[in-house]
Amino acid sequence: MNWLIRRRAHLSGELIRLEQKELVRNAMDKAYVADLIQKLAEARKMIKTHAGVHAELRRPLLEKRAAIDLVLGQHEIKIDPNSIAPVKTRAKASIAKHGRMTKDAYAYLSRAKGVPCTGTQVASYIAHSYGIEYDTAEFADLRKRVQQSLRHLGKKRRAKNVSGARGKREGLWILVPDAPP
Repeated sequence: MNWLIRRRAHLSGELIRLEQKELVRNAMDKAYVADLIQKLAEARKMIKTHAGVHAELRRPLLEKRAAIDLVLGQHEIKIDPNSIAPVKTRAKASIAKHGRMTKDAYAYLSRAKGVPCTGTQVASYIAHSYGIEYDTAEFADLRKRVQQSLRHLGKKRRAKNVSGARGKREGLWILVPDAPP
C-alpha cells in the first residue's frame, strides 16, 4: 500500500511538472506567433511602400518614353517605336568619379614603395576606403575596374606589370621609378 501511495505522489508531481512546462511552451508559442504577426504586418507595409516607390520611379520614365514616341511619330522618317529594342542600363552609378579609381590605385602603389602588388590587393585597399564588403558582387566589379585602372597606368608608363601576366592571370604591379604622378 505504501508503494502505491508513493507511486501516485510521484506521478502527480510528474503531471504538475509537465503541465507547467506546457504552460511555458504555450506562452512562448503565443509570443512567437505574435512576433510573426507583427513581422507580417511590417512586411506588408514594406511591400506597399516599395510598390509606391516603383510607381513613382516608373511614371516619369513612361512619360519621357511617350514624349520620344510622339516625336518619332512626327519625324519624316517613320520608325515604329515598338521596333526599337531596349538597351540594358547600369543598375547604379559608378563607384567613384571619373579618374578617382586610377588615382587611388596610384596612391596604393606609391605606398607599397616598390613592392609588387596584385590588383586584388589594390582593390581591397580601395574597397576598404569606399566601404565595400569583400565577398560581394560590388567588390568583383570594383576589382575589374581596378584592373582597368592599373592597365591604364601601364599604358601611361606610370606603372609596370612586373610579372608579365596576361589574360586571366593576375599581374604584379609597381610604379615606374621617376614617373610623374
